[in-house]
Amino acid sequence: MAKSRSPSQFPHTDEPPENRPKGISLRKSPGRLAPAKKPRTRSHPTLGLFTFDAVYDWWAGGVELGPGHTIEYRLSTWGEHNFEASELMERGASFLAWARTSEKAVLTRIADALHTVYLAHWQPDEQTKKRPMSRKTFLSHVTTSSIDLNANGSAYWYFEDGGLFAGHTIEVRVRPDKSISEVCLAG
Repeated sequence: MAKSRSPSQFPHTDEPPENRPKGISLRKSPGRLAPAKKPRTRSHPTLGLFTFDAVYDWWAGGVELGPGHTIEYRLSTWGEHNFEASELMERGASFLAWARTSEKAVLTRIADALHTVYLAHWQPDEQTKKRPMSRKTFLSHVTTSSIDLNANGSAYWYFEDGGLFAGHTIEVRVRPDKSISEVCLAG
């Protein structure tokens, strides 16, 4: 006697009809395709155009952190579903203004936290024998890639590692008062 299979255990459609579970149709429904929804967008005088991503509960856009340096900027509404988008945009503009003036200080914190880690564990041995990488050279590899601002005012500021840490992201965690709580590697 053949073993009975449940529909979830029946992945192939090329089985002979007599082996298919009863009551299961393998034909596709001729249903209509839903029209594509127009994305929710919002424009802000400082931030520019942002688009809402309901999957992640955030507004996302590209902003210029410095001359010619555009980054991804995401304003999260996660956990704050009744948060007004206009208020979030204003908070985003305020945080961006701070970020523009604070990037050098944040990079200094990255060097304080990770330069010795790089020298001790990541710098190639042949390079160590020649000469350890200076802080200045170390920081020349690090560039901002994105900032995620949460509704409560805390943020995650992400930096590309320029190959220093095998492609890991450098994550700087910022408290609502804009003090840095942690610098770490992610990814």
